[in-house]
Amino acid sequence: GEPIPGGASWIYIFGSVTLFLFVSQALTGIFLSLYYAATPDHAYDSVQYIEHGVPFGAFVRGLHHWGASAMMIAIGLHMLQVYLYGAYKSPREPMWIVGVFLLTLTLAFGFTGYLLPWDETAYWATQVGINIVGTIPWVGGGLARILRGGGQLGALTLSRFYSIHTLFLPWLIVFLISAHLFILRRVGAAGPWDEKKARSSSEPFYPKQVFFDAAAMAVVFAGLVTAAILFPPHLADQ
Repeated sequence: GEPIPGGASWIYIFGSVTLFLFVSQALTGIFLSLYYAATPDHAYDSVQYIEHGVPFGAFVRGLHHWGASAMMIAIGLHMLQVYLYGAYKSPREPMWIVGVFLLTLTLAFGFTGYLLPWDETAYWATQVGINIVGTIPWVGGGLARILRGGGQLGALTLSRFYSIHTLFLPWLIVFLISAHLFILRRVGAAGPWDEKKARSSSEPFYPKQVFFDAAAMAVVFAGLVTAAILFPPHLADQ
């Protein structure tokens, strides 16, 4: 029954799509963690086993791989829509701030997850990423050592990234998603940037916006399934 100023629209689907993709990432990540070994000696072999020895393992990894990219795109489009519609203005500043933190956590998910296959591409890309962190004035050197777990990438780095990716970040992002939705329910949807149009009409979230969101989720899921089947993620040499 939540009223939508200006009525339901396809432009409002990106928040729900982002949430759907997060749930998809969480579920596929749980299944992948059943077979993944976060050690330099076994990480690469465990990913290969997921690819070739586990029934539907390659498909689930493909969903997780492409879902990560899709989530980055969806959250970017969501924040762009919020910005263009002025939904960050009073009284919605707290929701915008929480959204910025959610974007940061999503980027952290991508960064920490990229290392986990432990192939050459992941190793050197992470090396570059940590070196970039190391350029931050005053605190960069310390942050880089914390991320690496020492002076070089190794067992502590992989273990640390896996723990951050599967233990710390999920709890943080679930808390912030809950806060984001709680604030949304308190302040309500913003509606279009045309205030006259927003005041002239309104309709409840159900059923039209629910249909738009569900249809968008179905299209995105179909795209992930297609990508996972036709374009399985490449595993480089160790």
